[in-house]
This record gives sequence, C-alpha cells and structure tokens, in this order.
Amino acid sequence: MNTRSSAKVYRQIWDAMRLWIAFHVLFYNRNMKRELVVLINPGHDEDVDPEIARSMGARQRTVSREDPPVSILNLGAYIRDKGYDVRILDTHVEPDYKRILKDLIKEKPLAIGLSVILGKFTKNAIAITMMINETAPEIPVVWGGKLVHLAAELILEELPVDYVIIGEGELSFFTLLDALRKGQKPKDIPGFGYKEAGKQVINRNFVYAEDLDSIYTSEDFGWDLIKDRVNYRQVPYFINLYTSRGCKYNCSFCYLKDIKQVKAVLRYRRRSPENVIKEIEYLNRNFGINVFTFGDDDFLYDLKKVAPVLEHIKQKGYYIEHIWTNINNLKPETIELLKGICQTVCYSIETVSPRLQKILRKVIPAERVIETNRLLRKSGINTVHNFMFGVPTERDEETKLNIDLMKRLKEINPFVRANCYILSPIPGTPIFSYAEKLADKPIQWSLDDLAKFHFRYMKESAAKFRPYLTLEDNIFYERATVLANELFTELNVPAVAKQIAEIEGSRRLKFIFGDISGIPYPIINDKVMDRKYILDKVLRAKDEGRQMPMIEPF
Repeated sequence: MNTRSSAKVYRQIWDAMRLWIAFHVLFYNRNMKRELVVLINPGHDEDVDPEIARSMGARQRTVSREDPPVSILNLGAYIRDKGYDVRILDTHVEPDYKRILKDLIKEKPLAIGLSVILGKFTKNAIAITMMINETAPEIPVVWGGKLVHLAAELILEELPVDYVIIGEGELSFFTLLDALRKGQKPKDIPGFGYKEAGKQVINRNFVYAEDLDSIYTSEDFGWDLIKDRVNYRQVPYFINLYTSRGCKYNCSFCYLKDIKQVKAVLRYRRRSPENVIKEIEYLNRNFGINVFTFGDDDFLYDLKKVAPVLEHIKQKGYYIEHIWTNINNLKPETIELLKGICQTVCYSIETVSPRLQKILRKVIPAERVIETNRLLRKSGINTVHNFMFGVPTERDEETKLNIDLMKRLKEINPFVRANCYILSPIPGTPIFSYAEKLADKPIQWSLDDLAKFHFRYMKESAAKFRPYLTLEDNIFYERATVLANELFTELNVPAVAKQIAEIEGSRRLKFIFGDISGIPYPIINDKVMDRKYILDKVLRAKDEGRQMPMIEPF
C-alpha cells in the first residue's frame, strides 16, 4: 500500500470514528447522567532525590513554577464536552493528593486514568495504582502515555491496571468510557489493551488524528478544569502550550519511536493558526495571561503555519518566554519574526563530534551553532542547549569538543545555558538496539528499571541501560555533567575552589575541561545581571505600574 492510499485509509477510519462518537454523544448527553472520570498527573516528588526530582533549570527559577498537566488537559476537555464530569488531580501541585484521591474514590468514578512517562512518574503512578486497587478494586484503572507505548505488556502483567491506551487518548479513551458507561466489555478499540481470561489482548493499530483541530475543539482547551490554579502570575503553573504533535526528524535516541512507525502524513501534525490563537486569547481574556511558553518538540517547523501565530502575538503586545525547535528552522527570516517577542530559544546540540552525530542521526556543524547564536543574540534572544555525554563508544577527546563549544558559546553570549545529561537509551529506540549490539546480548529491563530511569542518576539500573559504560565511567559522567551544568548555567560565576580542585584532581576531567578560568559570565561592574526571563520583568512592571518591558538586543 503506498503512502497516498494509506493516508486515505487513515482518513476513512478517522471520519468513521468521529461520526460514531458524535452520534453517541448526542444520545447520551440527552439521556444519561454525567459520570465522573478522574484524570491523574503522577510524578509527586516524595521519596525522590531532589537532584532527580527537579532539573537544574527548574531549581534556579526565582519563583517555583510547574509545567501544567498538558497530557490530560485537552483529553479532559474532550471527554468533558462529550458528557462526562471530569476532575484533574495533579500530584505535582497537590501535596495532599492521597487524601484528595480517597475522597474522589468515594464518589465512585466510572474510571481513573493516569498519563505516565519514564522515571519518577512511573514510580508514583505505580504507588497510586496500588492504592486505588487496595481501596476500591472495582474502579477501572487506565494507563496512557509514552510508557504504555514501550511497556504495555509489562504493565498489564505486573500491575492491577485494567486497561491501557496506546496512541492519542482522545479517541480510544472516549470509546472505552462509552463501553463502561453502558456496562459492556470493551473490545476492538484501536490502540487499546486489556486482560481477558488471564490472557492479554492488545490492539496496537492505534489511530492518530490527522487534523488536530478536530480534537482541540473545546472553548477553554481544558484550562477551565484547573482554573483555580491558572493566573497571570503563572503560579503554580507557567502557561505551556502545544501547537503540534510529533516530529519530522529521525534521531536514534528519541522517545517518539512510535511516531516514526506511522505514515509520513501523521508523523508531524499542526493545529491551525486560528485554533492556537483562539487558545491564546482565551487565556488572555479569562486570566490576563500575556506571556506564553510553547513546549512543542519543534515549534518552528512549518513556518507558514507558525508565522500567523507569531504575528498575532507581536500585534497584541504579548511575549513568548521560550520555545523548543531545531537549528534547521532558525533561518534569518524566522529569527526576524521572533525578534522583540521571544526571550529564549532552546535547541539541542547533543554532541559536537561528527562521528557520534552519525550514531545519533543528528548532524549539526559547530560553526553553524556559533553563527546562529550570534544572530539570536543580536535580536535579543537567549539560547539554551542540551548536550549528551556518554554516547556509546564516546572518547574523552569527543567529550572535550562539547566543553570547547560551550566555552565559545559563552564568549558569544554569557547568558547562554547548557543542560548536560548522560545518554540513557530508551527501550525500543535505535540507540537502544545499538547498545544491545555493543553488549552482545539483549538488555533485560523491568518496570522497576523504568521507574528509576533518569538522564543522569540511575544507580544499579545504569548498568542495564548503559551496558557499554563501566561503573567508573557512569560515575565519571555523573561528575562531568554536573560540573558542566554548574559552569555553563545561565548566571554562571567564576569557578569556585571546590570545582577547580575536582577538575585538577582528575586527569580525565582536567583534559576535558581544560582552563576554566576564562569562561565569561554575565556580571557587569560587579553586579549580577538578571536572568533572561521575561515573565519576571512583566510582573515587576505590573506591580510597580511601569511600562511593559521590551526584549532588546544585549
């Protein structure tokens, strides 16, 4: 079947599901009571090392702000508008979430759903699932999210999880709820799994919405579900919007492995500019929000659809705190559109080594990074970059290339920030298969390993996911990445005695970091400069009754 035929089949399946849903929604909204559905964002930081619980960037914020539960916001709005009473429980902002959950269980919800990803989110989701099962085993527990893509079988085998949703939840989850409400056994739902007579039944033929506007249909886009915690000061949530799903690139380490398996037309989909602008205006009109973050994996891809959004933001006098994108999109004409409205652009470099770039399937010439950052700074735009250490077969000379580039970037822009991690291959990705090849054996992993997953600290699980590194190498890269994060943070200061001693005391660290005495830092006339964080400046201007700030070249 060719790509055009496949796309046609996807559209036919999608249109049929939409018609089926529309008919049932009309019937049930008129004839049935609104059943309670609880959606949970797991990942509470209890029993988690603070260094693992929060990133260095988050720990350095002047005001602590959390990412809103975007994975369940639109899902919640979608099923709410189809006739359900939806409650969102975010463990990140509810320290007493266990008591709240027990109270919700007393209301006998139709189902409880959790959106789960790797690491501390998995750990907390397991604890919550066990708690529900002990308190009310009759209530169906549903897991969705990226973890389900790679571990659906393990989840159903080892946990009291009744159903799993693979792929986008709006369609499959609503279909499941409809069956539960009618007292039917859910079957033949795309992207759906369960156990029957002790055997697993998993339908991995999940359906993606080709037209995202068809599922982003709510007037409030789900923000009303957490309205008590949404405000112009953006505490506890900073306003993080997603205008697209998927990615066109093919990096070997990327968690979007399932996206790579679908047809080209579905690998990257954008909401229309009108749909995105509608959400922006809803937030401004109802909460006074005028500073927005865009969390898309690649916000600037397909500039024709992004440009109207940027032009609207500029016309209205709004701001963008930061965006994520790929360096390939940062052309002069695009930077000109961002000028004056965007404070920070984040794009990942991963590694400077051409050899390792081939392994990661992500080629970015260092000189292009230098020139792009010059253009961004001239436009008043700061930059944040991700680097990966410990790529399979990495040599110290290649790690040194990363540090050398960080030094050059600090010379161009002393505010630039580097986020440094250890590459931790995710099961199912090409780099994971490469790790198994280097180990010359399959890597056996468990849910407990996934719950410990981290891009630096994994303790005993590090040996499983990084079998090509010795224990000494893992410890070394932990030290190296922490040092790099400290030395190349946004508001870095001259190296302190402890950092100097640590580098001087290690032959490898001394070779990789070299002379750190000359790393530029953003201090003028002995005064530490403010972070390039436009929201703080906007709030100060409002509080003091001053004119709104401008994002200017620096």
